[in-house]
Amino acid sequence: NSYEVAKRFVEREKFGNQETLRISQDKLEYQTNQEEKIISLSRANEESSELISFEKVIEKYMVLANNLVGEWFKKHNIKTIYRVHKTPEQARVNNFLYEMQHFRCNAPIFLDVPDLTTTKLNRLLTIFKQHPSFHLIQHNFLLTLPKAEYSLFNIGHFGLNSQNYLHFTSPIRRLPDLLVHKALWMHFLAPKLYSNQERESGQESLEKLVYLSNLAEQRAITAERRFIARKLYQYLLTKYPNQEFEGVIMSKSECGYNIRIDNCYEGYIRRENCKSSKKLGDTIQLRKVEYSWDEFIER
Repeated sequence: NSYEVAKRFVEREKFGNQETLRISQDKLEYQTNQEEKIISLSRANEESSELISFEKVIEKYMVLANNLVGEWFKKHNIKTIYRVHKTPEQARVNNFLYEMQHFRCNAPIFLDVPDLTTTKLNRLLTIFKQHPSFHLIQHNFLLTLPKAEYSLFNIGHFGLNSQNYLHFTSPIRRLPDLLVHKALWMHFLAPKLYSNQERESGQESLEKLVYLSNLAEQRAITAERRFIARKLYQYLLTKYPNQEFEGVIMSKSECGYNIRIDNCYEGYIRRENCKSSKKLGDTIQLRKVEYSWDEFIER
């Protein structure tokens, strides 16, 4: 059946040195009342390397379809919009490994290799997975990775270990998928319906549309995160009416620390609002500041 076929694809990728980057994914599940306010939540973990739900099976087939369409465009030398993901900078990965040494995970201090691969990074994640602070460690690992984006230049997708990946399977909700479908109609499904001028005009407009696609994606991600964050913050205020919280230091920046409250809400605290220097994993007592709903000070 479809489950067994998808499982074989995963096994072939793993043993054929084509495995994807295995990120342990947490999914927040919310319960809301009639006023659409969160009244309870839970965090479920689903290992990305295991096919434990039909949703993951569908995801595997979608990735395969995207790859096959991308390979067709490359084979016929037709310009289109690819979904690309750059290889992480080795200096950033080594800096991450250096900072993680205080967790004593038996991980190497640095990777002395000429090229990073998903297999090498998956081995690191396997080592870190044994540590109680794995989710904090993985949070910082993700910060070392570049963001995926749309591009006319097919540089490949590092995280998916694919050389010809694009977005094809969601034309009703994403502009890049719709443009890929249009190009397929122009060059493969019904080429006689379009003139050479129409095909050339379509390709000339791609550069501007790539820019707009990346911009719209970032706006959508920011809007979604801020909407969910506000809902979660309202939930925290209900749970902690005195507006005093306990947070965990998740990552550091030059100006302060990113914190997580109740294993669900992401916030920020400036260094000058801390009573002392903090380390990753430290627990900190917090209270809300008046001028921001996602910034705190130590109490």
